[in-house]
Amino acid sequence: MLALQCLVLAAVSPVTWAAESQPVADPIVLLDAAKLELADGRLRQANEALAEIPLTPPLDYVGEEVLFQRLLLNAAFLSATHFLLVELEHNELAESTYGLWLAEERAGYADALAADGEDYLALAASSQLDFVRFRLPLVTGEHLADTELYTDPEILSPAVTNWDDGREGLGKGLVAGQARVALVLAAARYYDLPQAAATIEEVAVRLRSGVPVERPAVLEWLVEIAALVPLHPGLARLTAELSSNVSEPGASE
Repeated sequence: MLALQCLVLAAVSPVTWAAESQPVADPIVLLDAAKLELADGRLRQANEALAEIPLTPPLDYVGEEVLFQRLLLNAAFLSATHFLLVELEHNELAESTYGLWLAEERAGYADALAADGEDYLALAASSQLDFVRFRLPLVTGEHLADTELYTDPEILSPAVTNWDDGREGLGKGLVAGQARVALVLAAARYYDLPQAAATIEEVAVRLRSGVPVERPAVLEWLVEIAALVPLHPGLARLTAELSSNVSEPGASE
């Protein structure tokens, strides 16, 4: 019996040990996987993947890019949900079930943006990220034109009605479409060629090759985004800290 137990332990132990000692996935691999999700237009999945990548201070340039990509995505979803909420208010639909869901979503993205913004501010002189190869979802002139339809009551009203009936596709689709455009427009700020691009697709091609990302420009952009929801406690605090940081001598040079 003892011999049999020893054989079982000998057979099982190495497998168990190997499973328990599996190395944590490389952050670079996890970041690249999240960026591939972005390029395929799966923004929610990319956001969830980025949120699961552990950030251990002090951050190296990989960890800082993870943080930067989180900022971009949370800001995109914050902009999308805020925009749609404003339009619902204009159409007296903000108190609908869909409107209340949007308000919860906006609050969640505001929480995430405030937390990541605080972490980004804390980098200060230790910031290492000065170059990013973006992977962005396709956004065309048609995508940009579609966002104008989101102000149309003939689009918003069905989204509200469908939501009440348990059909969430249209409502979530409006958020996804708006966030897709917001993400690309935020990234387009880093387009660095002297000549203007003819289309948003050309901008994305340039960003895919890699462009400089300067910390002062990121801070100025965060000021704009954080000011979208000034009554949110975390964003209000972040706005105050950002304004002080950006206004310091040499901060935007």
